Amino acid sequence: GTFNAMSGYHAGQGITSGSQNTAIGNSAIANLTTGGYNIAIGYASGLGYTTSESANILLNHGGTTGESHVIRIGTQGAGAGRA
Repeated sequence: GTFNAMSGYHAGQGITSGSQNTAIGNSAIANLTTGGYNIAIGYASGLGYTTSESANILLNHGGTTGESHVIRIGTQGAGAGRA
């Protein structure tokens, strides 16, 4: 891919042809391969993305396989990284 910006251990490591993604945080969109125009901020944000998910904004949320054009903020529940 081109025009991707990644910061964090394993962030965006699976991207093969996806472009214009931004990932900040360890393992952020680590499994995404061909999707583009995503913004993922926070530990493991977008980790649920595995192929062509595109145009999403994730703040501390894992995302759901197959979704596009979605905004997700936080993950509810108890435990580390939950709101």
